[in-house]
Amino acid sequence: MEKTLDKFGFKKDGLYSWFNYPFHVVMYFDGLTISKETDKGDPIILYDGITPRNEKDEIELLEHHTKLKNKKVVFLLDSTKSSRIFANTSLYISSLLINYFKYNNTSEDEVCEKLNIEKETLKKYLTGTYDFKLSELTNISVLVGKAISIK
Repeated sequence: MEKTLDKFGFKKDGLYSWFNYPFHVVMYFDGLTISKETDKGDPIILYDGITPRNEKDEIELLEHHTKLKNKKVVFLLDSTKSSRIFANTSLYISSLLINYFKYNNTSEDEVCEKLNIEKETLKKYLTGTYDFKLSELTNISVLVGKAISIK
Protein backbone atom coordinates (compact mmCIF):
# COMPACT_ATOMS: atom_id res chain seq x y z
CA MET A 1 0.00 0.00 0.00
CA GLU A 2 2.92 2.34 0.68
CA LYS A 3 4.00 2.30 -2.99
CA THR A 4 0.46 3.08 -4.13
CA LEU A 5 0.17 5.98 -1.70
CA ASP A 6 3.50 7.32 -2.97
CA LYS A 7 2.20 7.17 -6.56
CA PHE A 8 -0.69 9.41 -5.52
CA GLY A 9 1.57 11.97 -3.86
CA PHE A 10 1.04 10.98 -0.23
CA LYS A 11 3.90 11.72 2.19
CA LYS A 12 4.57 9.64 5.25
CA ASP A 13 3.94 11.70 8.38
CA GLY A 14 3.93 8.96 11.00
CA LEU A 15 4.73 5.30 11.51
CA TYR A 16 1.47 4.15 9.86
CA SER A 17 0.04 7.38 8.44
CA TRP A 18 0.31 9.34 5.18
CA PHE A 19 -0.85 12.82 4.29
CA ASN A 20 -1.74 14.57 1.03
CA TYR A 21 -3.77 17.66 1.88
CA PRO A 22 -6.69 17.43 2.52
CA PHE A 23 -6.52 13.61 2.77
CA HIS A 24 -5.04 11.51 5.55
CA VAL A 25 -4.53 7.73 5.39
CA VAL A 26 -3.88 5.54 8.42
CA MET A 27 -3.06 1.82 8.19
CA TYR A 28 -3.49 -0.55 11.10
CA PHE A 29 -3.13 -4.35 11.08
CA ASP A 30 -5.22 -5.26 8.00
CA GLY A 31 -7.37 -2.13 8.10
CA LEU A 32 -7.25 1.24 6.40
CA THR A 33 -8.86 4.59 7.15
CA ILE A 34 -9.06 7.39 4.62
CA SER A 35 -10.19 10.75 5.98
CA LYS A 36 -10.55 14.23 4.56
CA GLU A 37 -9.95 17.43 6.46
CA THR A 38 -12.76 19.97 6.08
CA ASP A 39 -12.38 23.75 5.91
CA LYS A 40 -13.07 23.92 9.63
CA GLY A 41 -10.29 21.43 10.36
CA ASP A 42 -12.64 18.58 11.27
CA PRO A 43 -11.89 15.21 9.64
CA ILE A 44 -14.54 13.32 7.68
CA ILE A 45 -14.07 9.55 7.35
CA LEU A 46 -14.31 8.58 3.67
CA TYR A 47 -13.36 4.92 4.10
CA ASP A 48 -12.81 2.68 7.09
CA GLY A 49 -12.32 -0.94 6.18
CA ILE A 50 -10.00 -3.71 5.11
CA THR A 51 -6.82 -2.89 3.19
CA PRO A 52 -7.02 -4.15 -0.41
CA ARG A 53 -4.72 -7.07 -1.19
CA ASN A 54 -3.54 -6.08 -4.68
CA GLU A 55 -2.32 -2.89 -6.29
CA LYS A 56 -5.24 -2.60 -8.71
CA ASP A 57 -7.75 -2.59 -5.86
CA GLU A 58 -5.61 -0.13 -3.88
CA ILE A 59 -5.57 2.28 -6.83
CA GLU A 60 -9.31 1.96 -7.39
CA LEU A 61 -10.00 2.55 -3.69
CA LEU A 62 -7.87 5.71 -3.57
CA GLU A 63 -9.26 7.09 -6.83
CA HIS A 64 -12.83 6.42 -5.76
CA HIS A 65 -12.61 8.00 -2.32
CA THR A 66 -10.13 10.84 -2.90
CA LYS A 67 -10.68 11.60 -6.60
CA LEU A 68 -6.87 11.93 -6.87
CA LYS A 69 -4.98 10.59 -9.88
CA ASN A 70 -1.73 8.64 -10.09
CA LYS A 71 1.12 11.17 -10.58
CA LYS A 72 2.63 9.10 -13.42
CA VAL A 73 -0.69 8.99 -15.28
CA VAL A 74 -1.15 12.75 -14.86
CA PHE A 75 2.41 13.34 -16.11
CA LEU A 76 1.81 11.07 -19.13
CA LEU A 77 -1.43 12.87 -19.97
CA ASP A 78 0.25 16.27 -19.63
CA SER A 79 3.18 15.21 -21.81
CA THR A 80 0.87 14.08 -24.63
CA LYS A 81 -1.62 16.93 -24.34
CA SER A 82 -0.30 19.03 -27.22
CA SER A 83 -0.29 16.11 -29.66
CA ARG A 84 -3.82 15.15 -28.61
CA ILE A 85 -5.01 18.74 -29.08
CA PHE A 86 -3.39 18.79 -32.54
CA ALA A 87 -4.99 15.49 -33.55
CA ASN A 88 -8.44 16.45 -32.25
CA THR A 89 -8.36 19.86 -33.93
CA SER A 90 -7.14 18.48 -37.24
CA LEU A 91 -9.83 15.76 -37.21
CA TYR A 92 -12.48 18.32 -36.27
CA ILE A 93 -11.55 20.58 -39.18
CA SER A 94 -11.51 17.62 -41.55
CA SER A 95 -14.98 16.69 -40.30
CA LEU A 96 -16.18 20.27 -40.84
CA LEU A 97 -15.02 20.18 -44.45
CA ILE A 98 -16.52 16.75 -45.10
CA ASN A 99 -19.86 17.90 -43.68
CA TYR A 100 -19.63 21.05 -45.79
CA PHE A 101 -19.36 18.90 -48.91
CA LYS A 102 -22.14 16.63 -47.67
CA TYR A 103 -24.73 19.32 -46.93
CA ASN A 104 -23.85 22.09 -49.42
CA ASN A 105 -24.00 20.46 -52.84
CA THR A 106 -20.62 21.88 -53.85
CA SER A 107 -17.66 20.54 -55.80
CA GLU A 108 -14.00 20.21 -54.91
CA ASP A 109 -13.12 22.90 -57.44
CA GLU A 110 -15.51 25.41 -55.86
CA VAL A 111 -14.14 24.77 -52.36
CA CYS A 112 -10.55 25.00 -53.62
CA GLU A 113 -11.37 28.31 -55.28
CA LYS A 114 -13.04 29.70 -52.14
CA LEU A 115 -10.11 28.60 -49.94
CA ASN A 116 -7.54 29.62 -52.58
CA ILE A 117 -5.79 26.23 -52.48
CA GLU A 118 -4.89 23.36 -54.83
CA LYS A 119 -6.76 20.03 -54.90
CA GLU A 120 -3.75 18.25 -53.36
CA THR A 121 -3.86 20.62 -50.39
CA LEU A 122 -7.60 19.97 -49.99
CA LYS A 123 -6.87 16.23 -49.91
CA LYS A 124 -4.32 16.87 -47.16
CA TYR A 125 -6.90 18.90 -45.22
CA LEU A 126 -9.34 16.00 -45.39
CA THR A 127 -6.85 13.44 -44.02
CA GLY A 128 -7.25 14.73 -40.47
CA THR A 129 -3.49 14.99 -39.93
CA TYR A 130 -2.70 18.28 -41.65
CA ASP A 131 -0.81 20.98 -39.70
CA PHE A 132 -2.98 24.03 -40.38
CA LYS A 133 -1.73 27.60 -40.47
CA LEU A 134 -3.77 30.30 -38.79
CA SER A 135 -4.70 31.82 -42.16
CA GLU A 136 -5.96 28.42 -43.36
CA LEU A 137 -8.03 27.99 -40.20
CA THR A 138 -9.66 31.39 -40.65
CA ASN A 139 -10.46 30.70 -44.32
CA ILE A 140 -12.07 27.36 -43.40
CA SER A 141 -13.98 28.96 -40.52
CA VAL A 142 -15.43 31.59 -42.86
CA LEU A 143 -16.26 28.96 -45.50
CA VAL A 144 -18.17 26.63 -43.17
CA GLY A 145 -19.61 29.45 -41.07
CA LYS A 146 -18.41 28.06 -37.73
CA ALA A 147 -15.91 29.34 -35.24
CA ILE A 148 -12.91 27.05 -34.77
CA SER A 149 -11.61 27.13 -31.22
CA ILE A 150 -8.54 25.31 -29.99
CA LYS A 151 -8.63 24.34 -26.35
